[in-house]
Amino acid sequence: MDTKSAIAARHSKLYIDTMIFQVDNAIFKVPSRYFHEKSEAFGIASKISAENLNGEGSSDENPIKLSPLPHDANAEDFELLVNVIMSFTFNLPPPTGYTLCQWFAVLKLATAWEFSDIRTLAMKSITDDKTRIYDQWFGIFVSCWNLEGFTELRELAITRVSGLQKWSAMQKINNGRWYCVRRWATEGLKDLAEAPSLPSFQEIESLGLHTVVNFMLLREAVLKRCTHCASGYSRVLRCSNCDSTVSTQARCNLVLVEKYCAQELSQIEL
Repeated sequence: MDTKSAIAARHSKLYIDTMIFQVDNAIFKVPSRYFHEKSEAFGIASKISAENLNGEGSSDENPIKLSPLPHDANAEDFELLVNVIMSFTFNLPPPTGYTLCQWFAVLKLATAWEFSDIRTLAMKSITDDKTRIYDQWFGIFVSCWNLEGFTELRELAITRVSGLQKWSAMQKINNGRWYCVRRWATEGLKDLAEAPSLPSFQEIESLGLHTVVNFMLLREAVLKRCTHCASGYSRVLRCSNCDSTVSTQARCNLVLVEKYCAQELSQIEL
């Protein structure tokens, strides 16, 4: 066979098509295969561009403009995502050394653009992260607590924050109400009922009349205790949710909170 007359074919993996994106004031020229194959939205855009050599994404002068990015992400967040995409494109190990917050940035964009394999990687990296810094976990929680598609992360963040926070009873109640976390509101009401003295007038007033009435009944029940707790038996158990230790008396008091404040608690849970 005359090799000179043979038509050379593009290598299936190492002939790299690219796309040019603009995010904020940064221009990115990146391999396009992953975007084409993994995202319906990017796939449609690439088809349109392929039909026009001078179309969007073909040059620095005519990039595909992605700003504003989903979930308030920025160019630095997009760079983090692209680094992961590069590793997937060339079958390389994923980036190492990403912080908890950087993996969260990747997760936000992967979720928005339905990159399921990157989302799985990011979520695993966040779950496996051993960072025990309250500000980081609470920041992640605040960013995702009411976003669709982040239920798993929300529950993880609630657990991590619960184990790290040092809130007052009223802070637990207020955060539980504001962010619709029943667990925090329940613990706050328990702490308030167990306190050696009544809360201040301002704190009582902020609870609302209906809650105040139930709180007074709750406090009386907590002070009386149940037969089991009054006996002085106070074996410490380990909580399966947040890995903290909880006495049988505390568990008893949580049951009382659920009994006397059930109506309010049912209204603040997502």
